[in-house]
Amino acid sequence: MRTASEEKALMGENTRMSQVHKFPVTDAKVADLYRRMDAMGLREADLTETYFKTVKSGGKAGLIGVMIYHALSGLRVRCNRERSQGINRFLARRTLVELLEKKARRTAAIPLKVESNPTPAQPPQVMLLPLPPTHWGLDSPIEQEQ
Repeated sequence: MRTASEEKALMGENTRMSQVHKFPVTDAKVADLYRRMDAMGLREADLTETYFKTVKSGGKAGLIGVMIYHALSGLRVRCNRERSQGINRFLARRTLVELLEKKARRTAAIPLKVESNPTPAQPPQVMLLPLPPTHWGLDSPIEQEQ
């Protein structure tokens, strides 16, 4: 199993343009992925990538999966959706970016309230309503009048 840093050493130059050709998807998808990675501050050097094979029933060789671990956030993503290892690598990165974006949105959505004089919460008011005549054991309002 190779890590992402070992692959970079094998590739030589560590630029985004040399990485564009690593995924068998369109250049627009790769450019969008790297734009989102840059926006989240996610670097390839922060990722640890490992590979695994799944076995289907009957002992047939299954999919080649990818597991990416981002040490700074502690997130781990496994992807073995496709038969192609390159597509699984792309999908794992895209899933990791989506998780980081959700995490950032959640933390940004939590408002910080600071009140100088907080008021105590009032208990809900309960209104008791009388039961209808059918619950008093009477069949109709006419029997009630007699």
